[in-house]
Amino acid sequence: MTPASPDEEKYTLDYFTPGEGAPDEPPFKYRTFYLDDALAEAWRVTRAGGAALRVTRGGEVVSDEDDLKNAFDRMAELEGEQPGRRERELAALFLEESDKAEPQS
Repeated sequence: MTPASPDEEKYTLDYFTPGEGAPDEPPFKYRTFYLDDALAEAWRVTRAGGAALRVTRGGEVVSDEDDLKNAFDRMAELEGEQPGRRERELAALFLEESDKAEPQS
């Protein structure tokens, strides 16, 4: 078994900034070891008028556009409930909440 490359361990956010996104252009990539960081960056990009396309890890999609939209909606609700929290804190709260919603095995 070969060890995973550093990029396979990272989450990758594919996104376009405002005014970008021509069909022949590849998306920008933001890489991080932390899912809450990728989710927070996706929310910042979207709030600035860009488009967050997906979050992947090791080539597998973790969150597609619909998943991200649902996450942003809930993060906005959490922001209203807990004003003053930063994007990454709200992303972490959303992820904790999501894990609790998953069935226990």
